[in-house]
Amino acid sequence: MTRNFATLLAVNLALGVFFGSMQVSVSAFADVHHAASAAGLLYGLMSAASLLAGLAYGRHRRHTPPAAQLPLILTFLACASLLPLLANSPWQLGLALLLPGAGVAPCIIVSSTLIESVMDRSVLTQAFTWTNSASAAGIAVSAAAVGRLVDGPGGPRAGFIVPFLVLTATAALTWSSRHALTTGTTASGQTPSTGSGRPRG
Repeated sequence: MTRNFATLLAVNLALGVFFGSMQVSVSAFADVHHAASAAGLLYGLMSAASLLAGLAYGRHRRHTPPAAQLPLILTFLACASLLPLLANSPWQLGLALLLPGAGVAPCIIVSSTLIESVMDRSVLTQAFTWTNSASAAGIAVSAAAVGRLVDGPGGPRAGFIVPFLVLTATAALTWSSRHALTTGTTASGQTPSTGSGRPRG
């Protein structure tokens, strides 16, 4: 496993933690505010923001390489993840979830683009399997851990801290790895195949 692929694996793990933590924390917040039935709507607002941001991202041509975009997006996502801590009511939480949601789709798009760029085509399917598994593992582990956390004294607010911490650490990792990710790609955006079946970074 190369350093580039390990970095992208960590990004997808962090996204999984974000999803799992947010799902549990939003549900707990809605329940505490006697609006349990609104949890799906609140989470849906974040998903809608992600959808719109993904469409907007796809419509604009960018001159910044993906390796430089990734740490910026993760930094934005980490900072935006602090907003739910400021919410005191379900409608405030709904508004607070819009900005974090807007960072999700662009992050997934850029991460996927980089995976295609730094991995040999012969192992590309395997690479996406690993990153998808990392995301699923992040969801499962964080949902279980945050479920116990929100039942403690900190309540839902304690759960919202988890994605911020994980995304901040991951953003720092991608900032330190952005040059390696850039040099791990060729002008065509693909790493030349060596026929060895091993990923190249």
